[in-house]
Amino acid sequence: MVENRENPAGTDESWEFAEPETTADPQPDSAVSAHAAGGRRLPGAIVGKIAMYLGLAAPLLAILGALGANNEILTPFIGFRMFLLALPVALLGLVFALFARIRARGDRNPQARRQALATTLLGVVTVGAVVGLGLPAAGFPLINDITTNVEDPPMFVAALSDPANSERDMSYPADFAAQQKAAYPTLDTVRIAKAPSEAFRLAVETLEALRNTEVIEQDPATGRIEAVTTSRIFHFRDDIVVRVRETRGGSLIDMRSKSRDGKGDMGVNARRIEDFFALLH
Repeated sequence: MVENRENPAGTDESWEFAEPETTADPQPDSAVSAHAAGGRRLPGAIVGKIAMYLGLAAPLLAILGALGANNEILTPFIGFRMFLLALPVALLGLVFALFARIRARGDRNPQARRQALATTLLGVVTVGAVVGLGLPAAGFPLINDITTNVEDPPMFVAALSDPANSERDMSYPADFAAQQKAAYPTLDTVRIAKAPSEAFRLAVETLEALRNTEVIEQDPATGRIEAVTTSRIFHFRDDIVVRVRETRGGSLIDMRSKSRDGKGDMGVNARRIEDFFALLH
């Protein structure tokens, strides 16, 4: 802006250039809002992240537990415990996923909604896998030593020299008898119309035919056969002893199956005895 000033005498003294006065334009309301939004967390952001972490941790625990035990990096008991731990972690993840969906409802936080959806899918798969494995155990008593003859069960001999059994009581627990009879009333000594030597040979062949079972000792003189069975995934090992005795017109065969880990066996030992005698015939 050009300004003409006059001196007191009325004559022109000079021309001066003055800077124009300017004022800052206010930011649009939309820019202010965007800036404000960038300074705070979106609804459901924290809950969504927690849900995602839990959703990833649950199947990871299950997989590591199973693979660790299967490859004998972990003991069967620890691997199985890790596998079971995946269940509460998955359920907790589902709870956080639900909260995230509520907090991020609509278009408030699409990322949190995606995290919640992923966690839900992972959680459902993990819960299904763990419950599917443990559900068959429902209703079975907490006993892990099963025999066809609770009054006179076959005794282990070779199993006593296994280091894994060095600190274990390999005798049949007397308090298991009543529970076993109630849970598995059909288990009993089996009589077959074969001579003891033939029955013994047949029992050995039948044990060898059982899945993941290794016969470790045979004693024809006493009619005793011992074996070890290894579970497919977690490599739990169970000790087995079969006893063949002579009776009028044939032989009497008893079997006993004892788990090395845990208090219960999810009915595995009883099923193994049933499978043995089903194959024997």
